Amino acid sequence: KATVSVLYWRQDGKMRASQAQDTQSQRVLVRYGSYDTRSFGVINYLATKGGRIMGAHPVVGGYVAVAASSVESGDVNAVCETYPDEQKFATLDVPFSWVTVRFNTCMVRPTHYKLAKCSGPVPLSWHLHGSSDGSTWVILDIHDKDKLLQNAEDEAVFALSLPPSADKPYRSFRILLQQNGNSDATSVLSFSCFEVYGEILTKGS
Repeated sequence: KATVSVLYWRQDGKMRASQAQDTQSQRVLVRYGSYDTRSFGVINYLATKGGRIMGAHPVVGGYVAVAASSVESGDVNAVCETYPDEQKFATLDVPFSWVTVRFNTCMVRPTHYKLAKCSGPVPLSWHLHGSSDGSTWVILDIHDKDKLLQNAEDEAVFALSLPPSADKPYRSFRILLQQNGNSDATSVLSFSCFEVYGEILTKGS
């Protein structure tokens, strides 16, 4: 069993990684910091086996499963693409539209998460939920008419300030758009590049 703390930094224009192991449990800490947020989060860490290989698509590789309340256009699995220009997904204009991302091989104790814009309207008012069983959900983050993502070049990272009762690992995460909560004042949910930062816990942790 091993704890692996992963810290990224830039050297010669490339991303480098340092890993320090603790042999007491199976945990990995993927920190949000000054490194390239497009590539280095929990989903990317799993898909690339800790940066050791060129990663398969996280859904194709079986690391995550994605679902949505509805699909108006695109492929919901594209929610976990790395780059915004590869993202072409939107739900129908139905109140409280949602997208869930489920980790198949681990649980995650989150500290930050990332969303990116794509071709559809931008989320302004939404909740982030977490669940350990896929049926009982806990509110982890709330945004009301927040224009941070809308005003960003292409993506934004959001820090979580979790109450003690919510500071635990989750297997599933859900973005729930509030009614008429996007930049067009409709209920279409459209975003890309979902990523989570925090502690990965596998069986035996």
